[in-house]
Amino acid sequence: MMDLQTKKGLQSEKLQRRNRIRKALVEKARERFNELQQKSNNGNNLNEQQIEPTSLSTSSYLAPISPTPRNHISVALQKLHLNSESLLIDIGCGDGRWLIESCLATKCRSVGVDVDPDRLLKARAVIDRHGLNEKIALHQRDGLEFLRNSSLVLEASTLILYLFRDAMKEVSGILRDRLIGNSEENDDKNCGDTGQLVQILSIGFKLPGFTITWQQTLSGLSIYLYHISKPAAQANSYTEQKK
Repeated sequence: MMDLQTKKGLQSEKLQRRNRIRKALVEKARERFNELQQKSNNGNNLNEQQIEPTSLSTSSYLAPISPTPRNHISVALQKLHLNSESLLIDIGCGDGRWLIESCLATKCRSVGVDVDPDRLLKARAVIDRHGLNEKIALHQRDGLEFLRNSSLVLEASTLILYLFRDAMKEVSGILRDRLIGNSEENDDKNCGDTGQLVQILSIGFKLPGFTITWQQTLSGLSIYLYHISKPAAQANSYTEQKK
């Protein structure tokens, strides 16, 4: 039987190994972000059909390089309420696997946002192969800038977030401001006055300040689901803008 000291030593070693891996991922993400900045400065912008090019943000890197494992996507899709009227947005969409799997499984519309033009080109190739051009749009934009300013965020029924912890802290404030508002009565409820339901799914890192409604850990990687309700007045306002 393992004694307490040995158990603590193994736990400490596991934590140190996890921190080393995380540090390596962050460093790799930083290197990739710097490469993209250099490309942007040299004027190498993406101009593929159905990909919206914008200047690359100078904000810090946001997301892990490794994509969400497909098994996690399959499990999470069983918990999400999506149909042909739904809009799913993946911040840091990478190769587009969330967009494609969601669209194929539920017929929903999907929007992918990523700062990396190479990944978007790979995503577009797979989307083309599946014949999903009418259902999926890609935007080359900084994820935080998109969340702050895009009207699509107000339309979305589902948001997918696989972002580093520091980015999740910033995203939490952005979503609270845009989807809930800052009234004290909503702080503990994650909801407004019975408006449109929004599902937020985060991978790897929790969304601070929001109540988890479901979670599961698969192969050491956790997924968290949150449900919030936008104030009815806000949902109605967006509907009027579309008319």
